[in-house]
Amino acid sequence: MEYRSPHIQDVRSLEDNRVALLVKDLQGGLHELEVKANDFYDYQNGGFIQNCFPYLSMEERELMISGFTPEMWANAFGDGEE
Repeated sequence: MEYRSPHIQDVRSLEDNRVALLVKDLQGGLHELEVKANDFYDYQNGGFIQNCFPYLSMEERELMISGFTPEMWANAFGDGEE
């Protein structure tokens, strides 16, 4: 199956209408994020990530979009503190 985000490697069903997303970062690390199955369906069908997954952190959503972890972001762009 092809997923909307190229960083999503696999999706498996869990109990209680939830799914586990296996997300690969840019360095090859794998991360598992649990989301509601209906929200994932909405995202796959064009929903905005922040609307589909408001319960995920900004960092988790960024991982899905760009493959960047917070550590990679800080190394590439700084941590925002001067």
